[in-house]
Amino acid sequence: MSALREVQHITRDVAVWFTWFLLTLKVSHGRSYGDLRRLTLVQWLAYVAPLLAVTSVATYVYLNAPPGYRFMFAAGGGLGLATGGTLVASTLLVTKLVDISFTYR
Repeated sequence: MSALREVQHITRDVAVWFTWFLLTLKVSHGRSYGDLRRLTLVQWLAYVAPLLAVTSVATYVYLNAPPGYRFMFAAGGGLGLATGGTLVASTLLVTKLVDISFTYR
């Protein structure tokens, strides 16, 4: 397999993992690209509906808040994303390290 093909597979795997992470909110979801392609419209909407509800409410609150509070909402959201991203990244890293340690025993 060429290096370009490997990069394409790795990129697709990361994109599929991230998509399933957003849809299920689970780091270890065990889903694949084929599972993503086999989703029906109803299943897709069932996964996306909660995300759309939260996003629309957060956008409404942000746009209708007094100007002084918008900075606080943006700072709080950024802090939440940074904290959550750190938690997800560290959990993923530890999980991969444990998998590697059991693989080479």
